[in-house]
Amino acid sequence: MVLFIALFFAVGIIIGYVAGGIGKVPESQYTELQAIYNQLQQNVSLTTRKLKAGFIYVGPVEDFGWTAAHDQARRQVEKLFPWLETVYVESVPEADAARYIERLVTEENVDIVFTTSFGFMDPTIEVAERYPGKMFFHCSG
Repeated sequence: MVLFIALFFAVGIIIGYVAGGIGKVPESQYTELQAIYNQLQQNVSLTTRKLKAGFIYVGPVEDFGWTAAHDQARRQVEKLFPWLETVYVESVPEADAARYIERLVTEENVDIVFTTSFGFMDPTIEVAERYPGKMFFHCSG
């Protein structure tokens, strides 16, 4: 479990840099992040299956905005990490978020759920309480 937590903090950092458009990373920080990345790659290569992450988007992936940025980051981390598989659901109404989150967990069997709208916060918490063996992350602008 510690490996998974460390792994997803690293993935979160990468998503933040990609989606947030922070720009160039200082050389000292890049070296440190590269060392963490290399260690995680070695540790994860010992696992026997891919991790599966599911993303819930409030809008369409072609919106050229909030959802498009999250989807661009999702695709980038999937390219960077061969042990990661991702799925997503777009244009989810906030009133139906809990149902969609639950479906990702039960039908898609994801290990991690990322939700990306302020209106998804409470449903994310609600579903997370029912599935303590899964990881849930909520990002709101």
